[in-house]
Amino acid sequence: MTRRDFLFLQAREMRSAREDASRSHHFQLMQLQIENPALHNALGRVDSGLDPATHLYLNLVLSYWEMLFNVGDMPEPVLVKYAQADIFSTEAGRRFWVRTREHRRAMAKSRRAVRFVAALDLAHRRSLEERPAPPPDAVVPAVRSGRPAALHVAAAAAVAVAGISWLSRVRKRRAGG
Repeated sequence: MTRRDFLFLQAREMRSAREDASRSHHFQLMQLQIENPALHNALGRVDSGLDPATHLYLNLVLSYWEMLFNVGDMPEPVLVKYAQADIFSTEAGRRFWVRTREHRRAMAKSRRAVRFVAALDLAHRRSLEERPAPPPDAVVPAVRSGRPAALHVAAAAAVAVAGISWLSRVRKRRAGG
């Protein structure tokens, strides 16, 4: 291995470590907001028109999928199928995307992030072809109790953290082996 190869690998590993730290910090902030409902309105945020627990859950799911997409563990055709079947098959998912897509598009700083947003747009368009969207002011049913929704969000967040941890270990093995 040449010095140049070593420096390239070291830079890639540093970028990966920064991304892992960023995802971990994002999760901690989301977890605080889940555990403390009073924080739901603490910051200006993109208003999806959904109850905060549903908004947080959908945001965490999409963030997790974006991480999988970015590291190559979720190919674009799979992402489109998952988004179409899991997110855009529900009124809440469609509403979330319609009201947050511009924010995600503005935050997409890499080509891969732009492709992620484009893949979600494709899935959204396909879902609308299958089942037209409701009017923008239609009421999305609220969760009866915040506790079950918070448990679902916490479970999804735990899965996301486990996935991030697993990916981190796989990357370290690949780099070392």
